[in-house]
Amino acid sequence: MKTSINVIAGLTRNPLKAVLSLLVLVGLCTTLQAQTADPDLNREMTIEKDYVPTVKDANKINRLPDVTAPTAPKTPVQFANYMSVLDMPSSLSPLKSTASAFGSSDQLGYVTLGVSTLPDFSAEAGFQILRTPTDRLNIYGSHRSGNYTMKYLQTDEKYKKKINDNTFGLNYLHRFADWKVFADAQYTYAKYNDYGYHDYLGDIDNWNDNLFSMHLGAASNDKDELSFLINATYTLFNQKYGAPKAKNENRLVLDFDLNAPLDIDKHIGVEGSIKNYSYSNLDPFDSYHAKNDYTALSVAPYMLFEGENWQTHLGLSVNKQFGNYDKFLIAPDVRFHVQASDQVLFYISATGGFTDNSNYELFYQNRYIDPALRVKDSRTLVNAKFGADFVILPNLNVDVHTGYRVTDDDWFLVNDYSLVTNTVAYGKAKVFNIGGAVRYTQSLVDFELTADYNHWDVSGTMDNDYHGFASDDMPAFNKPSFIANLKIGYKPVNSLRFDLIYHLEADRQAGVWALEAIDPLSTEAKLDTINDLSLKGTYAITKNFSVFVAVNNLLFQKYDLTYGYPANPFNLMGGISYKF
Repeated sequence: MKTSINVIAGLTRNPLKAVLSLLVLVGLCTTLQAQTADPDLNREMTIEKDYVPTVKDANKINRLPDVTAPTAPKTPVQFANYMSVLDMPSSLSPLKSTASAFGSSDQLGYVTLGVSTLPDFSAEAGFQILRTPTDRLNIYGSHRSGNYTMKYLQTDEKYKKKINDNTFGLNYLHRFADWKVFADAQYTYAKYNDYGYHDYLGDIDNWNDNLFSMHLGAASNDKDELSFLINATYTLFNQKYGAPKAKNENRLVLDFDLNAPLDIDKHIGVEGSIKNYSYSNLDPFDSYHAKNDYTALSVAPYMLFEGENWQTHLGLSVNKQFGNYDKFLIAPDVRFHVQASDQVLFYISATGGFTDNSNYELFYQNRYIDPALRVKDSRTLVNAKFGADFVILPNLNVDVHTGYRVTDDDWFLVNDYSLVTNTVAYGKAKVFNIGGAVRYTQSLVDFELTADYNHWDVSGTMDNDYHGFASDDMPAFNKPSFIANLKIGYKPVNSLRFDLIYHLEADRQAGVWALEAIDPLSTEAKLDTINDLSLKGTYAITKNFSVFVAVNNLLFQKYDLTYGYPANPFNLMGGISYKF
């Protein structure tokens, strides 16, 4: 463990060396395990492995999954997430925890409490009301609050960061003989301030957000006969930000996937979604981003061919927006994988479509975006990927991949220093990606390294009632060129576990509007490399009761998450967890 910390600390003194070293390591190892998460598991809200007590938002340390044989990447219909909201120290977006981290079948629930030296308080709890072969009913809740001083990197000024997030929810699953139904509801209340570095109009010190989501769906069990998956969703986003009126966003979504067999190795189907957005209390000062009602329709017919060791999905995605946004897009929906051997899998895909940038969705990415702004939905013309997944040893997986993406109206965060908020610039982004990962696990140690390099080519514009510019060579504001993650877990005895996690983001560029600026390109700001290291120890006193201590920002780094929003300083967190 000490060796790992020394190596990481040495690399942080030379970010370029860190970038090259991690890329070389991934290249030599030859490749990452493809993601194997089954969306049905999230939808059913069950976890069939032992729960490791943790306060996820405080230290971002999670237990690594077991290494499995290569599995083809899945791209199912994107259903709304069922996650709770928690803000984390090294990101502007709230964490999404599973909110149902139950242990074995004889345990009904859990409670986790934590406090940090910032100070920062956190709590999570869940209870299984029903757990039978046919029925599951869970309730859960989470709380996160903090009120502490942050020091800006731009000046010697200090400012209070305040946050108070509360989430409550329940979810239900019932299995019939040939199909199942699932439902859930979740409410989040978030009260916080914009602690970023701004000027001119003063500070927005009182944001109040209310988020509500509700889902109802059904899915068939037999994939060899006529099968279906249907999910209806309603979300509400309500925000008050010191203005006389609040803004409201209502969203109705219907997702579906229907298919039937043509032959023993052929299927025909159609998947898609219908989304309707409605808004009230529109901002009269921003006509360009006026949040008028609109509807988005996506339909993707497809054929599925299967062989003994391969599968091909041939489809076409047709997308149309009606109303305030009037866009049309035809994109490929093609996926292929072949299991060359028990140890090697190759995969390739080309997909595209609309990206939902609703206020509800963007709250989970960055809550400090201009409250008067409704970010336009992005349109991906093509997102092509090619990769290979290897099992080097029974407990060692490696994956390498590359890709190319073209997206219209990709959005990039810009700090509007003169207007005390964050706005966005839009661009046509062409992104080349190459990356990989290594995952290793055994009884004492688990290890995961992921690394991705992205080359951005952006031609962008900003055009609203406040500012305007156009550029054929716009920086990809707040999009790092290199991202790497290292996780190491060590369990010397059954009752004790240590986790180390390191996160790196390099080559970051910020866009900053100043009052006198003609365009943001005249006030670009180079952001420092993110070097975030955390270490955590968990000790199980009994089968049900555990304590933990986490050390966050172990390298005492000072950097902005985005321009003017400093990351939390070095801090300690301790806590207890009880499962029953």
